[in-house]
Amino acid sequence: MVHYYKMKIKIFTFLSLIALSCYCYAQDFSLNNTGTLYDSFENPVQATSTKDVSRKYAFNFFIPSISNHVYFDGEANRSFKTMLFKQKIDSRDINTLGQVNMNYLQSNSNNYLLMFKIYSSVKYKRELGIALQLRHESNFNISNETFAIIDNYGLFANNNFSNIFNGNGYSQSYSQLGFTYRQNYDKNWAWGAKLSVLNGILYAQGDLRESSLTIDRVENVLSQTLVGSAKSSFGTGVPTSSVLYPTFKNPGLSVNLGLSYTSPDGIYFSGHVKDLGFIKWGKNSTTFDFNEEVSVFKANANDLGVRYYDKFSLMLANNAKSESFYTRTNAKIEVLASKTFGFYKPNIIISKNVFQQDGAIAAINNFNYGVCNVSVNGFYNTRQGFNVGSQFMVKAPNVEFYVGSESVLPSLRFANGYLSANPGIGANPTRADFYMGFSLKFGKLMQHFSNADEIPGITDGDQGKGVKNLNAKGWFGFLKKKEKTKNEVDKRRDKKP
Repeated sequence: MVHYYKMKIKIFTFLSLIALSCYCYAQDFSLNNTGTLYDSFENPVQATSTKDVSRKYAFNFFIPSISNHVYFDGEANRSFKTMLFKQKIDSRDINTLGQVNMNYLQSNSNNYLLMFKIYSSVKYKRELGIALQLRHESNFNISNETFAIIDNYGLFANNNFSNIFNGNGYSQSYSQLGFTYRQNYDKNWAWGAKLSVLNGILYAQGDLRESSLTIDRVENVLSQTLVGSAKSSFGTGVPTSSVLYPTFKNPGLSVNLGLSYTSPDGIYFSGHVKDLGFIKWGKNSTTFDFNEEVSVFKANANDLGVRYYDKFSLMLANNAKSESFYTRTNAKIEVLASKTFGFYKPNIIISKNVFQQDGAIAAINNFNYGVCNVSVNGFYNTRQGFNVGSQFMVKAPNVEFYVGSESVLPSLRFANGYLSANPGIGANPTRADFYMGFSLKFGKLMQHFSNADEIPGITDGDQGKGVKNLNAKGWFGFLKKKEKTKNEVDKRRDKKP
């Protein structure tokens, strides 16, 4: 019986990859304009360092900065949480089978494994960085009937149904190695860019346009007609753990571009395009075009799930074609406005998906006390509606730690239900959002020449003479011709007649 339930989960996972939604929108708005290392890689115009107090290098020391988001909305909410919390499918609470009511499931993550930045120049506030991250975006549009047929066909009152399994969308995972550069143009303007090399890990996309179900209760036969198309990076089977390791067979590129302006009265504006790119999935990828009937005999047997999965896989294999294809990354355009009022720093953010209609507005309210920051934030998403989040951050010039959620109360209920394995905790829709990160700065203090505590190249005997070294060597200082000190110039002037 345990094997039977595990096979049900595998079937559900695969069908979910076929019956998907084409929308994706989730990110950590609360970290915008915080000057964190994470923020500087998401929006490359953002600076992480402060002149005279920050040290040269910023690093997360391989402690991942994590960001994960789950959202489920629909009548099968309890069935979804039962699957997630108890590793089984139970659709007895769904009372509208045959009416083709849909459920929307979204799961996104953006986890930085490595972040490293160099504060290379105080004058123009130049910063160079490298980061390695893992990204995933999954969106499912699943009918109530899809949950129920995997659980128990006896839940269906009638014997014939049309278009009860239809859906469309995609799921995509990839790694991203990014290189960033930012600098101030002048005291008001700044710009930044991030170029990333992508490596595709997993992709599945489907469009199930027509479907039907016929139940022969006398002969115990289930028959499904399925018409649609799909794409997969892993063939016809369920993806295994090997997809977590990079193969470099699915290359891609993406770019982030950012621009900021600070007005004379202190209002900060920022705009950027993020994650605009593509992935080329290799020649071992598979496309499907199918118009087939799948029939399973002895439908009341305990191994129905196993045999249905075998039949479904065979149908896909008979309609499979190995070929490469291109996919887009989930690009967005974002604009931000902010101004600091003492301990209070509000931010207004507008975000729009480039290739879909989804959008969001966020009001971020930061309250600072020393190195501590607490924010209470409101969000409106065109897909998910209103929500409230909060964040706690310790932000000193050379250390930062933050933890937060953009749906605080639903996330607490989700965690309680998961820990107690109780799918009855929490209302519909289900939301869970959590992010956390850490970084330190080390190396020499990056100070302006006039404020420097120590002047490189000056001996102890010179310090009392008021002599400044005008030839402080940087990385390439040895290429410069040595200049005369102020005392040497004065001596020559005195010798002139």
